[in-house]
Amino acid sequence: KDTSRINSLNTIAEAFIDRADYKFKRKCDSSMLYAAIAKTEAKKSNYTYGVAKSLVLLCYCHNLYSFHNRNTQVDNTVNLNKWEDNLKQLFEVTGQVNDAEIWGRAFENQSNLMDWKKDTKGSLAALENAEKWFKKAGNINMEAEMSTLIGYSYKHTGNYETSFEHFANALKLARQASKNVLPGENR
Repeated sequence: KDTSRINSLNTIAEAFIDRADYKFKRKCDSSMLYAAIAKTEAKKSNYTYGVAKSLVLLCYCHNLYSFHNRNTQVDNTVNLNKWEDNLKQLFEVTGQVNDAEIWGRAFENQSNLMDWKKDTKGSLAALENAEKWFKKAGNINMEAEMSTLIGYSYKHTGNYETSFEHFANALKLARQASKNVLPGENR
């Protein structure tokens, strides 16, 4: 197995997503190219973690494409269908990998897709699952982000007490994460 090549392809795909100076479509076009190659090569070599990571990146791109499509008034149906297919594959592969971080990313992507489909209850349930998996993975930053998003979800339904609890938890986690940063290190 050439796992280092597959990991590198996924790292390049992730780097394009993180580019601040690129527009959504340009980010995704570049990222999806590398993630698709990584997925194909990972499948050929039975490297399930590589397949899962590439599917996470493809799902992130589908989310960004949805913003591009909305902003340019393009029908989003094809993108949502591809996203749903990639997400289904992601959950299948994640069950084989059984990595807490990948589980968190899978549920995070499920929440995003459900948001676009206007399924607020499903989106909230997926966020709560993502938060649990990120906690299990020890990813304090993502746990805090999920707690914040859960807080907003409860706020939008008028459940302000539960919303406040999640915002308070996110703040606590953010403070904890900032204590874990070494001098001169950025997060």
